[in-house]
Amino acid sequence: ALQLNKHVEQMSGMYHPPVSFSTDGNSLAVIHNSRVHVWDVKACELRESPSQTECTCVAWMSPPSGGRKRKSHSSKPGEWVAIGTTSGEVVIWDMLQAESVATMASGDPIVCLCCHGEKIYSGHSGGHVRLWSTSLSSLQKCWSADKQKVVVISVVGDVLLTGNVSLKLWPLDGPSTSSKPIKKFPAHGSELQKVVSLDETHLVTSANADRLVNVWNVEVRNTPVVSFVCPEAIVGFSAHKESAAVTVVMVAEEGSLYLCQWANDSTSQNDKPLLPSCHVTIATEGRTPNPIPVWGVKLLNSHELLCCYGYHLKPTIEKIIIPDGQKEVCLFRNISMETEKKKGKKKPIQSNQGSVSQLGPSNLVETLPLMSRDPELKSHYQQQETVMSSKKKREIPTAQSLSSMLVQAIHSDDKKLLNTVLMGSKENISETVQRLPTSTIVPFLHQLQVLVDTQPQMLEKLVPWLHSVMVTHMSYLATVPDLINSLSMLRHLLDVRVNLFDKLCKLHGKLDLILTQAGNQDLAHQSMLPDMEVTMGIDNEGDDEDEATDDELSSHDSEEGLHDVLSSDESEQ
Repeated sequence: ALQLNKHVEQMSGMYHPPVSFSTDGNSLAVIHNSRVHVWDVKACELRESPSQTECTCVAWMSPPSGGRKRKSHSSKPGEWVAIGTTSGEVVIWDMLQAESVATMASGDPIVCLCCHGEKIYSGHSGGHVRLWSTSLSSLQKCWSADKQKVVVISVVGDVLLTGNVSLKLWPLDGPSTSSKPIKKFPAHGSELQKVVSLDETHLVTSANADRLVNVWNVEVRNTPVVSFVCPEAIVGFSAHKESAAVTVVMVAEEGSLYLCQWANDSTSQNDKPLLPSCHVTIATEGRTPNPIPVWGVKLLNSHELLCCYGYHLKPTIEKIIIPDGQKEVCLFRNISMETEKKKGKKKPIQSNQGSVSQLGPSNLVETLPLMSRDPELKSHYQQQETVMSSKKKREIPTAQSLSSMLVQAIHSDDKKLLNTVLMGSKENISETVQRLPTSTIVPFLHQLQVLVDTQPQMLEKLVPWLHSVMVTHMSYLATVPDLINSLSMLRHLLDVRVNLFDKLCKLHGKLDLILTQAGNQDLAHQSMLPDMEVTMGIDNEGDDEDEATDDELSSHDSEEGLHDVLSSDESEQ
């Protein structure tokens, strides 16, 4: 299999602009630098686009059959564009006439739009939903749909769906007497990214920084009917339903496509998320091909899709047919992903050899002798060098730089660079791990597993990284298939080291008891020493008096003893 060299820039900081294909797939609207650019899909040419700035979202709609008079009656469905802006304006642009049909203002920044017939629904950052009429160019209704901003709006059958993290169902004309929705159920763990309606009852949802795409039946239950899992974080998708089968193509964060299919029959069991059936990658031609990121897709049927890739200012739009039963598809295209630099003509240097003088070492000025002659200048220079060196020693790399170095080390398999990051300070570990792309989490764990096995002396430095990865990205790791088997060696190594923990705890307790008792005995012995010194201390003057008293007593005793002896002798005589 051909191994593609992945760019670190594409993996860590790829930009995915908001895109929207028209209903017939003939036009593509891209928001780049807060402006809408409309492209002709067949000719890959830029059409005359709206001049509005600060655009946030775009939606295609069909011109109404009657009502507003227009200069031309040759408009076809899908040639009106509704644009939402940060100033709260809804601008309707006619692509054929290249003019603005209507402008409706609300004052609240618009986050998302949904067009249904002559009605336009707008979701705002303040949590409100507004219903607009294109025929009257006015606001019809406004209600509070969420405490947070409304990020997705879609029409499913005869109900309106809004959501942020959870999904809410409303009547198409909005709530009449009560502000409560018809139905409410949780959708994803994070903020919703996109909602696509398949028919009267089914819809498809995705969320930011999530790897799951859920298919719902709003009339049956509040849980997904089926879920599709992507190996990378999803930045966009397109869905198509043909009879009962559902096909979803997902755009991964790295820029490749994953095709998933669901038969939607009664015999299929959907307790676990379904894996993709085909992986599509577009790469450059050459001896070392590089992947070309795809940032927009529209599914035409179960085997045909439109995708746009390349630069956002000049995209390449291509129709791809996916063969049946093929799991890996790699398409090579002759496109350069390197930025082209304008090469200006260099002006020739005009020189006159007769007036040119050549400089040599004798013409150079010696600076060190000057510094040695001036002691104040020399001391000032040394002081500045000391300050600069101390500043360099105190500088700690930021979490952003460490995450970039770590991503580069993981993808290039650079052991030296990886050890440099892991052996650094512990202050930015959690922030660095949070900035890692989801595509690098599992390879990073494999690298840590190898280091734990081959370099156990680094375990003190590696454990904080393992702990931070497990805590920060646990929701992502729980969805990775066969993760336990791939990390079995790491689990075994940790179990072997943890088995000694109980024995070490018992030994630590015994040593602590012994040392405590020994310390108590030393304290008791030291507390007795001052008392003994006090009892044994005698003043010098008292010593002389006591010695004199003792002498008198001893002489008196001796005299009494001698008198007794003499008296006994006289009695015997």
